[in-house]
Amino acid sequence: PEMIKQILMDTAYDLGDPGNDNDYGYGIIDCYEAVLLALSYLEGYGVIMGQVTDAFTGDGLPGTVTVTNHDPEIIAHCNNDGHYSLYVPADSAWDLRAEYTDDYQPAYATVTVAEDDTVYQDFALLPPDFEITMEPDDPPIYVHPGEHFTYTGTLTNQTDQNLTTDVWIMLEAPEYGTVGPLKRYNNVPIAAGETISVSNIRQNIPMIAPIGQYEYISYCGDYPDIIEDQYSFDFVVWPEGGALAEVVILCADYTDDWHQVRDMLLEDPNVLSVDFIDVRETTPQLTDLIPYNVALVWSNYTFANTDALGDVLADFTDVGGGVVTCEFAHYGGWALGGRYMTDYSPLGVGSSGYQDTDMIVDDPNHPIMLGVTSGSEYFNYNAPFTAPNYTMVCHWDNGYNGTTFNADHPRCVALNNYFGQSYAQWTGDVGQMLVNSVVWSASNSFSAMSFEGPEGFLDEYAVEEQKVVESAARVNNNSEPATDALGLVARGDTEGIPGSYSLSDAYPNPFNASVRLDLALPESGNVSLTVYNLLGQEIAILIDGNMEAGYHSIKWDASEYSSGIYYYQLTTGNFVQTKRMTLLK
Repeated sequence: PEMIKQILMDTAYDLGDPGNDNDYGYGIIDCYEAVLLALSYLEGYGVIMGQVTDAFTGDGLPGTVTVTNHDPEIIAHCNNDGHYSLYVPADSAWDLRAEYTDDYQPAYATVTVAEDDTVYQDFALLPPDFEITMEPDDPPIYVHPGEHFTYTGTLTNQTDQNLTTDVWIMLEAPEYGTVGPLKRYNNVPIAAGETISVSNIRQNIPMIAPIGQYEYISYCGDYPDIIEDQYSFDFVVWPEGGALAEVVILCADYTDDWHQVRDMLLEDPNVLSVDFIDVRETTPQLTDLIPYNVALVWSNYTFANTDALGDVLADFTDVGGGVVTCEFAHYGGWALGGRYMTDYSPLGVGSSGYQDTDMIVDDPNHPIMLGVTSGSEYFNYNAPFTAPNYTMVCHWDNGYNGTTFNADHPRCVALNNYFGQSYAQWTGDVGQMLVNSVVWSASNSFSAMSFEGPEGFLDEYAVEEQKVVESAARVNNNSEPATDALGLVARGDTEGIPGSYSLSDAYPNPFNASVRLDLALPESGNVSLTVYNLLGQEIAILIDGNMEAGYHSIKWDASEYSSGIYYYQLTTGNFVQTKRMTLLK
């Protein structure tokens, strides 16, 4: 019994801090090691013991020591002071590897132990030769295609020798997996103990970047196989402004009226898709709203969490998302709350307005009122203005405020209307006004900045993929940016020639005076790019002739034209595509 007890105690280790496993003795028993130790008392086994420590501080490290040339591998778990013991067949040379997290380099030794003997082998673990980090500015990072984010990159030589290392940047992109290297720097020289830190590093997001969450990863070591250290952070790419509306309905309703509203939206050519989230029981997170340009929000029932939903919508609006509120989202008892109502909503919470009223159009030329001339409503109420700079495009003849948007944030629209069709509570063009409001909100969402090239970390050592660096001399940070691998993959192409015809959304949209139109041509040929007004009349020919294959940007100066909706059409060969843009002066 004493021998068995000693075997169990010698092969046990704690899970966590010392004393955490007092209810179960020493802790967890390694059955394999216990059997080997028992055999060592019978047939030719020896013991290897020692400690794994930090090479600089001498502190014990609760890592592992592995016999790598035994099949199967024998693994000893160190206790919290770094002590370990291994039981191996005697009179053979055993290769050992000691390790503890990625913050340390593994250490190695070869040990032979005689039968019934004990050999002591300690390991002092060193940190990796290099440490690389990236600290993004203003996290979390939410960007739109065509924008960029910035970060500070740091590379440290943790040894007492002058060294060189490769540095490269990779990306985990939605739909495509691992992409890159976006940037690669060969043979970067760094002195003993030196830290190279570069701030305000810019990473551009291509206009054709997929929507979703990305992981941005930096590595140092010997490209591509040996990684000394790595660091990563996440960022999110949101939809581009001016695109066809991708809508999510956030509805607390005990009827199925949202189906009817969805069908109305999908009939509009400017609406690409409509999804639904029931907010009676749950509150979506900000990441749930990533795929959408605009959220259409209403209540005909209590929200699961009024303030939490309002806070999420405010976060969505902070980064450029559009929000349209209607039905009882502005009615006391069922109203939306949180930061959206205090910071963005153009209408506040009202009450007592159930009466038949007729719609009065304030601005018949506004896009929200396109095709809207009349309407009546039973449910409306005295919702007050809350945005300091609001614009009302219609009101009710009982004096109550009607459809209003926040002029400082025009993607935020409030409609003092009830859109349930189950009980025929509105007539006329009120439904069209809702659709127009959603399209207007989407067209003002996610306003993209101009496209600018990236500036890389340690650009003086950057190389194109497959090239070899002959020199690592420091120069001014003026080298050409490396190939934007993300953009190439997203286009399904690696030579700078698009894989298919496409016409981009106008940027910006709405626009004032001038607008940029981007087109992709996989083949050379005759191309026509024409602008039409709302009546279908041709008003400008931007391209009419032969163009080379590739990506092209066209600028239209509309300073001589009046505000309104215009269409632009690309025609080449059998490909025809038409899109809409709004000129606002």
